[in-house]
Amino acid sequence: MNTKQLDKEQDIDLLPKEKDKVVEVKINTTEFDPTQCEYTSVEDIDDKMISYIEKEVRGSYEYKSYINYLKTELDLNQCELMPGLDPKTDPVSIEFHHYPITLYEIVAIVSNKLLSEIDEGESVSSFEISEQVMKEHYENNVGLVPLTSTLHEAAHSRSIIVPINTINGNYTKFINKYNDYINSEIMDKITDNITVSSDEELVRMTNSNKLNKKIMHYDINYVDRNKENNDFLDTNNNESTDDDEFNIDDLFDK
Repeated sequence: MNTKQLDKEQDIDLLPKEKDKVVEVKINTTEFDPTQCEYTSVEDIDDKMISYIEKEVRGSYEYKSYINYLKTELDLNQCELMPGLDPKTDPVSIEFHHYPITLYEIVAIVSNKLLSEIDEGESVSSFEISEQVMKEHYENNVGLVPLTSTLHEAAHSRSIIVPINTINGNYTKFINKYNDYINSEIMDKITDNITVSSDEELVRMTNSNKLNKKIMHYDINYVDRNKENNDFLDTNNNESTDDDEFNIDDLFDK
């Protein structure tokens, strides 16, 4: 293939030659400050920072490796609420639901503990918080429930209740370890989740209508409309007699 090489000294116009077609955009920015991910007090961690760290945890290599370990080594690759579904053959994907403590809440609790224990002048980085959150996962101190993506959304919207006996992980150990650093609002939610999930009758009544669905199969036969019309005409022609023949003049005689 012949290629055309450009002289290094050759000028190349990358912008439109007509000035009225050029749009100038001014962007003001600052240099990256590595200390912007360093926190010195609990007040530094707001909802935005917690969500940011949660996202960093989910996207980390360590988290993805951990999820893979649960599926391949511990065989947690089936939905706890619909065990009949097989992700290998059925068009479903398995996700892990953090329960009775959400990942967001875990990040908030861990952040609170680490920042409460530092001395004046010290700081905690988002990396250190993420690292500690993952450590709790690997030590099996986080409650996780494998669910299909659809049921995962339903669990978050509280359309279904996750039974207490389907939770994997020693979440009570996490609660005891971080008890002094769990604020009252999060503790009330955790307590409520455990209470609701432990009520077998409530779980059965809430989930029965949503989980006991049957798939209906329809046997549909597609008919050739042209063939159907031709058959209809042939049948009428065969059944007609001379007396029944249609005559256009009869319309006018009447």
